[in-house]
Amino acid sequence: MPIPIDCSWKIRKLLKLRDLGQLFVKHTIGNGKSTFLWLDNWHPKGPLYKLFDDRTVSRLGSSLYDKVNSVIENGAWHWPRPRNRVIQQIQSSTPVSLLPLGDSKDVVTWTCSPSGSYSTKHTWEAIRNKNPKCTTFGLREILGYLAEERGALKWFLLA
Repeated sequence: MPIPIDCSWKIRKLLKLRDLGQLFVKHTIGNGKSTFLWLDNWHPKGPLYKLFDDRTVSRLGSSLYDKVNSVIENGAWHWPRPRNRVIQQIQSSTPVSLLPLGDSKDVVTWTCSPSGSYSTKHTWEAIRNKNPKCTTFGLREILGYLAEERGALKWFLLA
């Protein structure tokens, strides 16, 4: 979905971070009634819409807004007939461990936090650049360096 031109600078910056934020949101399937089949990050391959275009989804007789429970029947996966390559890929990459957990609700977790709940601290630690910190110099080191340069200390003190 393109970012609207008529929104504020802050909103545009936040919308540019959608893909990064989506990596941290993970859906665990319970009954599949609140998780979007194509849009949410519940599958090992990530959100399925990123793998297949809208035409492919509609050719499967599905909608981008279908829920995961649309492919669950009697507590088991019930994908459309594997007559095309797309469904075969999805079926073969969906592990048995993702089978629905009966009547329990779907659970959404924030993966970069140990508690599974959103935390600014843990999110910042997950996305920040972890390059080594710069060493800091004291005034003595700076003046010593400037003294080694011809006239640099004099320029520094007179400026």
